[in-house]
Amino acid sequence: MLIVKISGGLGNQLFQYAFGQYVAKKLNIKVKYDFQTKISISNFTERELGLLNYNFRIEVAEPEYVKQMKFFSKGFCSRLERKLVQKVPSLSKRYFVEDELHKVILDKELRDDCYYDGYWQSFKYLEVNNEFLHNKIRSKNLSVGNEKLKEKISLSNSISLHVRRGDYISIKKNSDIFNICDLNYYLAAIDLIEQKIDEPQYYIFSDDIEWAKANFVESKFYFVEGNTPEEDLYLMSLCKYNIIANSTFSWWAAWLNNNITKEIICPKHWYVNGDNSLKEFIPESWIRM
Repeated sequence: MLIVKISGGLGNQLFQYAFGQYVAKKLNIKVKYDFQTKISISNFTERELGLLNYNFRIEVAEPEYVKQMKFFSKGFCSRLERKLVQKVPSLSKRYFVEDELHKVILDKELRDDCYYDGYWQSFKYLEVNNEFLHNKIRSKNLSVGNEKLKEKISLSNSISLHVRRGDYISIKKNSDIFNICDLNYYLAAIDLIEQKIDEPQYYIFSDDIEWAKANFVESKFYFVEGNTPEEDLYLMSLCKYNIIANSTFSWWAAWLNNNITKEIICPKHWYVNGDNSLKEFIPESWIRM
């Protein structure tokens, strides 16, 4: 049996869930999940457990099993243990901490009877369950209003445009790590799209909708508000084209897009200190700007 920690927002939760399914299938073992979304510390954004809004079969890891694999489950001591194991992996054979974002673990390095702690952001982990994930995440019941919006999206040259600001600005640790996609990025992406299609209709999704409204003022921009993250993710995935932020949330919307002529535009610079590790994260077909 293995245990995978679930933390962060919906995009990260989906990667962690998919990683657990990947390892379980590769090793032919059972996977359980340790939910750690409600962590109240200054540099962490508290999130809802969005995974439970999908029809996934999820087994929750019992505390006694977690304690068998790592000494501390919460608090300062847990964070200290995590840092120690990350820097010196040999300290524990039953606790595996991701040491580099987007680095894919070789099959021979996968461990049974182990607690996995990380983000596991790579499309490589999705390939063995590609159809299953598409079907489960895209089978979403919508409100009457969103059903009408879904129809509008299907009948137009629809482009989802995702603006991520929120905790990228308000939490210093995030602003030290992630670039902020500025207006120039979005205008360049819009210009490229409009060289290729006529009568575009943009559907804007954002955690800072007032900033978006102040900067996108033409009638071709429609602002989507008042939805759950799961509803927004689904609606974004229905659009024919996607302009994403450096966010796993809109990454998933683009990956779930089934339009055979889709074009995905994503930021060239995802992180403040370089993007050398993105080859297993950003598909080659996506346009980086």
